Amino acid sequence: RSTIITESVNLCRDLVNEPPNVLNSETYAKLVEKDAQKIKNVKIKILGKNDLKKQKMGMFLSVNAGSNYDPRLVHLTYTPKKVTKKTKHIALVGKGLTFDTGGYSLKPGGSMINMKFDMGGSSTVYGAFRAAARLGLDVKISCFLGMTDNAVNEKATMPDSIVTARNGKTVEILNTDAEGRLVLGDVLDYACDQKPDVVIDAATLTGAVLVSLGMEVCGLMGNDQKLADKLLKASKEVDEYMW
Repeated sequence: RSTIITESVNLCRDLVNEPPNVLNSETYAKLVEKDAQKIKNVKIKILGKNDLKKQKMGMFLSVNAGSNYDPRLVHLTYTPKKVTKKTKHIALVGKGLTFDTGGYSLKPGGSMINMKFDMGGSSTVYGAFRAAARLGLDVKISCFLGMTDNAVNEKATMPDSIVTARNGKTVEILNTDAEGRLVLGDVLDYACDQKPDVVIDAATLTGAVLVSLGMEVCGLMGNDQKLADKLLKASKEVDEYMW
């Protein structure tokens, strides 16, 4: 059990530490696919640019507009051997921005360093998914990884643009460095279509968490107090810090 968990933690760390000229949305999806194919009872579905257009993921596509690489939505499903009416279904959603320049709302040079880490949420939930599946836990788990980078070219989304989300709502983009909530908005909507009992989303969504909680503490926000309490309890059991 310890070996499976630590291997998954290490894989997560390796993915996060890959430089952006090595890890992009296309190579990242292939790495996850190659690894997940080795795990029993796991199905893999990868959505590319045309698939996202069919899904009407206008927010996700707006972030990818300036990229040299096609976006990827990696949808993984682990189903335990025995499934009953009591079997819970957990959805894990992760932000997979392989690099974030800020787009036209360009980050200052100092703030752009280490933006290869902006896919940390996706690697975290994949690591958790991988460990749970390999341990053969008695719970169904769906994992959704939204992968792209936020780059600048003549096709990149400009501030003041209005795009249509998957759920039909229109969104005015005043700052292109708010790319994470655009990608996640569409991916979360897609995840909810699978009718999970709970959704747990991990993301390096805002530097404001670092301002308020520092470098060692994860900010936890939710609308389900029982689930939040369970996550806080779990974090203490493994000596991680959440607030």
